[in-house]
Amino acid sequence: MNKSSFLIILAFLCANFPISHARNTTPQISISNESKITIKTENGTHTYHLNQKISQAKANCRKNNVLVWGSPKKTSNEAPQAAYLSLIEIRKKKVIYSGILGGGVREVRYPRSGDWALIHTNLSFFINLKTGARKYASESYDPESFSEETCDGMPVINAK
Repeated sequence: MNKSSFLIILAFLCANFPISHARNTTPQISISNESKITIKTENGTHTYHLNQKISQAKANCRKNNVLVWGSPKKTSNEAPQAAYLSLIEIRKKKVIYSGILGGGVREVRYPRSGDWALIHTNLSFFINLKTGARKYASESYDPESFSEETCDGMPVINAK
């Protein structure tokens, strides 16, 4: 096949069978009205109205979970309520966990394993990314030895 025949066939194929572009799977996350978070993906846009004043949110590198933290909308004098944490499963468009914490959230870290997230408050605890179950880190836990996932484009999002 000569060069001109090849180019004609290639032009025909491109015109009749468009090349699909790679999907942008990075969710676009925006926070508004103190307690509303909107997550836009290739499957559409979903807005969550949470029972908290959102200060920050962070998605994991797999782009299937986002942790949202801030302060409770309402507090009670009967128990310490310094922070509120919500875990959203992005693909299922579902809030898996939502609860009040006694200490403020200092840091959220996702491990490379992808099963749990580490939450640093006055105590460190793990939250299961599939079920929302929490377990406190033992005293022997060393946060410096934590194997954290790293990726581009998934920073902590701050409320404006």
